[in-house]
Amino acid sequence: MRIILQRLTLKHFKGVEDFTLDAKGQSITVYGRNGSGKTTLADALTWLLTGKDTQGQADFSIKTIDQKGEGLHMLEHSVEAEFSFEQEGIWRSLTLKKVFAEKYTKRKGSRGDEFTGHETTHFVNSVPKSQKEYLLAVNSICPDEVFRLITSITYFNSLHWQKRRALLLDVCGDVSDADVIASKETLSNLTELLDGLSLSDYMKKLKSERPKINEQLNQIPHRIDEVRRTKPKEEACLPPQGLGYSTLQDKIRSLQHQRAARLAGDTSEISQKIVEIRQAINQVNEQHSKTLQTANKAKAELESKVRRLENERTASNIILDRERSSFETVENELERLRTEYREIRDEECPTVTVKCPNPSCGEVFTVKLDEEQFNSSKAARIKKNQETGIAKAAERSQINQRISKVVAEIEALEVEIEKAKQEVVSVKIPDAPDHTERLSQITELEKQIGSGGTHDTSAIDAEIEEVSRMIRLHDEATNNRKKAVDADQRTEELKAEQKRLGQEIDLIDSRLWLCEEFIRTKVSLLTERVNEKFSPLQFKLFNVQINGGLDETCETLVPSPEGALVPWSDVNTGHKILAGLKIVQVLSSHFGKWAPLFIDNAESLTMEIPDTEFQLIKLMANDLDNSLTVEAA
Repeated sequence: MRIILQRLTLKHFKGVEDFTLDAKGQSITVYGRNGSGKTTLADALTWLLTGKDTQGQADFSIKTIDQKGEGLHMLEHSVEAEFSFEQEGIWRSLTLKKVFAEKYTKRKGSRGDEFTGHETTHFVNSVPKSQKEYLLAVNSICPDEVFRLITSITYFNSLHWQKRRALLLDVCGDVSDADVIASKETLSNLTELLDGLSLSDYMKKLKSERPKINEQLNQIPHRIDEVRRTKPKEEACLPPQGLGYSTLQDKIRSLQHQRAARLAGDTSEISQKIVEIRQAINQVNEQHSKTLQTANKAKAELESKVRRLENERTASNIILDRERSSFETVENELERLRTEYREIRDEECPTVTVKCPNPSCGEVFTVKLDEEQFNSSKAARIKKNQETGIAKAAERSQINQRISKVVAEIEALEVEIEKAKQEVVSVKIPDAPDHTERLSQITELEKQIGSGGTHDTSAIDAEIEEVSRMIRLHDEATNNRKKAVDADQRTEELKAEQKRLGQEIDLIDSRLWLCEEFIRTKVSLLTERVNEKFSPLQFKLFNVQINGGLDETCETLVPSPEGALVPWSDVNTGHKILAGLKIVQVLSSHFGKWAPLFIDNAESLTMEIPDTEFQLIKLMANDLDNSLTVEAA
């Protein structure tokens, strides 16, 4: 729908006593000194349609102010506008009028009328209407907020950034999560990971799990240290010097038999033969014990070496997996940069279609935007793409070198592990000695021992006590060896737990990175979609935090002649006009409504405004006209 202003009449409105802007449906330029009422024309139309001025204020002063700074009384302040608008191919007319006046009431017992406030009356096509009926008539051609957006080149950027952002997404369309995931192969398994959760909830879940796992991981070294402190010292695990455990056991049995024989009065040669046989058994057992102890120690040392080498290999494999993941990420980023380079390289200067504002003409023109500025911006983006690509290629080379180094380390460890395992197998554990024949001899000799009288056994008792003490020392050493083995086993279990928790942390970090990559990709797609719609303007839709996170924002960026992108707040008036015109053009196309567009401070422009299908009303300050002067564009 096209809405054309035919005539605008102000009476006693903000210092303008009586003025008619006869636009006749054409684009015009209004000249006048500063303070002569140019901006008041825009305020008048905005107040007529929305009840606010061009700054969005509803309580601005409508009355003409006298020399004392007070509003003039007993006057009607009015604005009337005649519009033509095209609806379903038919041109129609609409006249709107608002009158703001003081209200006086005759009170009982008073001599005259008393001032009781202000009232606003409304007219549609010269017919008095209620405020509700009036607003329905205005909204029938264009809603309040849309009127403000398409009749002011600054209103969009005066909105809160959240409203600006929501409006951009409404115009350009948001990017769905499915589109984001489909745009990048590295995100392909994200849907499965989310398992029905939103991305935000999934990230909250990961971030809540990570500290718990990290706390467990941080406790592992203390737990390992605690186990090592309870592990018996090596000297406490060594058996006492002298006879072996089996020899001592046989000796105490022999002494007990001697004691029993002495108590029985047996002093025959049979007991001596039993002692000699047991001594022979003890000697064989002692030699076997020493050989077994040596073999077990050698095997334990070799097995410990194998575990150490395998732990080193596991750690190297974790590093290798991480480096390969980093290599794949950088490779994907390089492929994205190559695609981006080709897209930028193949871009052509955009054009816009402009329709003649004359309703009787209807001719359409295709106009190419500023090609020099486009090429400058294109060259800057290509340069940035290439610089990023060079940096990423260098990073990929460094990662590849690290991968080669780790692979070589793992291969060397594999050779050492295999060699150590063969050494473990080569250790021979001696078989236990066979005493069947000697024990059978002792059994036969013991049967021959008779009973006798009571004899002194104090010497034998003392020897039994000493042998028992040595046996206890052997038992303590055995228990300590078991505790040491248990401690080593617990230490290995804790190290395995440490490795598992570390892998869980790495997995969470990799999934958090994947979520952040999703956000970065969505930012890129969303920004590209918006910037493409509003080209050559760009919009900054996210701020990057120090920790790499993203905060939503919405800032208009205007390209300078040198190709730099300047924030709206820092742009000069002339470029603000051109940028605002582009924004209004896109919004008008989105809403399907083109309305009269006021351009205040138009004297700041040093370049021609591109042809548009808007009815432009340029307000220009000069020192020649004491009163407002109107010229056709």
